[in-house]
Amino acid sequence: MQALCGLGLTIPGDVSVGGFDNISISAYCSPTLTTVSQNPYEIGYQSAQMIIDMLEGRQVTKQLVLPTELLVRSSVAAPKNKQN
Repeated sequence: MQALCGLGLTIPGDVSVGGFDNISISAYCSPTLTTVSQNPYEIGYQSAQMIIDMLEGRQVTKQLVLPTELLVRSSVAAPKNKQN
C-alpha cells in the first residue's frame, strides 16, 4: 500500500487492495484493508485430526475445504469507467 501511494496512486480510487488472513493490523491500516478471514483454530484442529487418523491407519480425506469470510473494508471500490 505504501508503494502504491509512493507512485501517486490512491487506494481505492486507482487501485483496490485486498489481503488474506485478517491479521490484526489490517483493520487499522489507512485505508482499512479488505481481507479474507479464516479460523486458525479450526485449521489446526482439522490438521491434527488428519494426522491422528493417518497414524491410526484410518482413511484420510485428501482435501478439506474450510469456510472463510470476506471482510470488505475501505481498500476496495468498484472499477472506474474508462473513457477512450
